[in-house]
Amino acid sequence: MIPSGSSLVSRIISHVKPEIFISNAFNPSSLLRIVDDTLTIGTTSHKLDRNVTVFGFGKATIGMYNSIEKLLGDHIVSSFLSVPCTSDLSKLETQPTMVKQAAMNNLPDDDAIEITTRMIEHARTLNSPDHICISLISGGGSALLTSPLVPLPDMLATIRLLVSQSASIHQLNIIRRYLDEVKAGGLLSHIQPATSLSLILSDIIGDDIRIIASGPTYHDEMFISSWMS
Repeated sequence: MIPSGSSLVSRIISHVKPEIFISNAFNPSSLLRIVDDTLTIGTTSHKLDRNVTVFGFGKATIGMYNSIEKLLGDHIVSSFLSVPCTSDLSKLETQPTMVKQAAMNNLPDDDAIEITTRMIEHARTLNSPDHICISLISGGGSALLTSPLVPLPDMLATIRLLVSQSASIHQLNIIRRYLDEVKAGGLLSHIQPATSLSLILSDIIGDDIRIIASGPTYHDEMFISSWMS
């Protein structure tokens, strides 16, 4: 029996819910799995022993955080979430260390800068590969995670100019990478030497991880060389 249009849409939506995404990401047959308090990433195993920090930024953060918290429970010792202003915080099933509603109209603002600063400060304290930092990344992350290298009004003026000229999300996020400390692997540079794991729910056609949230945990050698020159 062929499902009706509304039924088909419901099925599609159910498969991209953040909760389903996280649960599907961790399973015994995948490259990412948890067995007997051991997290395996590819061929590398990490003992779970109250040594996990969670950073979340994007529109799907709350659902992703609820799911990862169910998986890891007391192993999570700190968590910082940057969520859209319209988010319903009552849907958080456990209270993170800090959660901030930010990025009104999907634009970086002082609240986004504040929570990002707290993430950077905390990341700098993670000084061992035995500590695992999980970044929950989804659409809207570019605005919700921001540490501008230029005055915020100048960044906003640049974004608005690009949008007025019909810049694509790829073009917009490429420019953002030059204006923001945490873009293009900037957040990763603060997390290391801790172990970094990014769970990314893409809203970008082609799933280019350099562009999703402007690639805060992706070490892009080509970009670094370009920026330095």
